[in-house]
Order: sequence, then C-alpha cells, then structure tokens
Amino acid sequence: MPSEKRLILVTGVPRSGTTAVGQMLALAPDAGALHEPFNYHSGLKYIGHYFEIPGAHSFPPAKLDETIAQIKNLELAFKPGIFPSDTVLRRAVKYVIGARPLNSYRRLRLHPNLRTIIWKDPLACFTANHAAKQHEVEVVVTLRNPWAVAGSFKRMEWAFDLPELAARLKQIGVDFDRELAELDKTIHASVTNGALLWRMVYSTLARWAQANPRIRFLNLDDVVGDPVSTYGKLYTLLALDWNGRIAAKIATYYRSESQRSVPKEKKAHDPSRNVAEVNKYWRGYLTEAEKDFVGKLSGEQWSEFQKICV
Repeated sequence: MPSEKRLILVTGVPRSGTTAVGQMLALAPDAGALHEPFNYHSGLKYIGHYFEIPGAHSFPPAKLDETIAQIKNLELAFKPGIFPSDTVLRRAVKYVIGARPLNSYRRLRLHPNLRTIIWKDPLACFTANHAAKQHEVEVVVTLRNPWAVAGSFKRMEWAFDLPELAARLKQIGVDFDRELAELDKTIHASVTNGALLWRMVYSTLARWAQANPRIRFLNLDDVVGDPVSTYGKLYTLLALDWNGRIAAKIATYYRSESQRSVPKEKKAHDPSRNVAEVNKYWRGYLTEAEKDFVGKLSGEQWSEFQKICV
C-alpha cells in the first residue's frame, strides 16, 4: 500500500473525549479511525508502557519514527488485547476476533479511498511533539475540565503508575516530583490519580503547543455546547472535507435525549448517557474535599489552557 496517507493524532488525557472526537473526524469521506495503537494491553506488540515517551531510555525517537511509518503503510502487529479485568468469555472472544485496535486496523485496510488516518490515542499523548515536528502529524488535543476527568477516574476506579511515568518524563527534562510529593493521601486514590495525570499531560502538551502550531487544543465544552459549528471549524483547520451529511451525523450523535446524567459505573463508553451532561455530572459525584483538591492542583491551569483552544 502507498505511504502517502496523512496522520491526524487525536489525544489528551484518558477520559477526555478522544473516542468521540476521533469518530466524528473519521466521518470525512477519505478518513478512517485507528484505535489506540499505543495501548499497553491491546496495542502494538512492542508497546512496553502506558504513555510511551520518545526520548526516554525505553523508547528512543527512532522507535516512534518507525511506528509512524508502519501506521502510514498499514503494516501493524497487535497484541491479543487481553485486559486483567476481562472475563473468561471476553478473553475467548478476543482470541478469536481480536480487540478494538486490531479491528479498527482491519477496517482501515478495507477502506477503498483511505487518505487520512485518524489516530485516536490518549496513550500516545507524549508522542505529540515529535510526531508533529518530525512527521508533520496534525495533533488535536481534547481538553476536558479536570474535575470531570477526576470524576470519571473515580467512576471507573482507574489509576495509572504516575511515579513510574514521572521518572520517564524526567528523562526528557519534564519534572513533576513536587506535585507527586504534595498529593493529599486522604483523597480518593482515583481522584488524585486523574487530577495529577491531567496536570502532567496538559501542562506538557501546552508547553509544546507554544512552539508547535500543529498541536491544537480543543475544548470539550465547546464540542458539547455547539458540536456542529465546532466540528465545522475543526474540519476546516485540518483540511478535511465537510458536508451536510457529516453535520447531520454529528448533530444526531450529540443530541441530548437520555434523562440519565451519570454514566454507568465502570463503563468507559455509555451510549445511553446524556451527552450534554458529560462535563457536569462530577458536581454531584465528587465530594467537596475532592473538588477542592482538584481545583488547587489543576484549576489555575484549566483557566489558562482554555485560552489556547481553537
């Protein structure tokens, strides 16, 4: 297959809306979505960590160069995609048909007019600068408020190994030792994890975006509040073909018909939730102490980062 394909990376902290934004951009006639090749459990076979960092000892920039060439050429090899939480039945299904990244890759290979690959991957957030600078990859960073992200981490009971991530970030000159040392141990562990990861991801990406115009921030509040207009502008910025059919599909996806404002527990993507409430349900889900903690850690950055959104 020819390697002339464009790459658009949709990234941000996990639980920041990358899946929906990736799906909406992939509605363009010549586009298709590739789901999380950097996922440690279900992504490419050689991914050794959540959040690989080009330039860290374990992931040299040349490895990212090689990966981007493989994505453009659609020559990828994936892990079986088994997660520790998967049931026996789910594991068996994945061994037979594969996980979501592999199946998205199969669909791309069958796309008759593929020219643009929408690389949807929050776990590739720290590849953004090198990918944009060295490979002219357009990067869309989905920015969701830190309270909503922390609330989503709490709902999912998620936690990443942030000391290990901080150690690898330090290898490229990015230091979060102070923030790690000042974490409040009385706050729910998933809340502190989501709030600190939010700060680590977005403060790093915002610094890179200052010197790299290919890295653009997209405010999820704008997407939810006025999806058709916001995506219309984004399509123009990314030189994607826009038409009435795409506008109608986006309007349908974001319409608010469900009465259930809080998504189901431990369910990453809940199609029956009220999309208009996606950035608001944290208000009744986090405790006052948790809200205060998130605000102290990341509230000032949230105000600043909104100013650089497209």
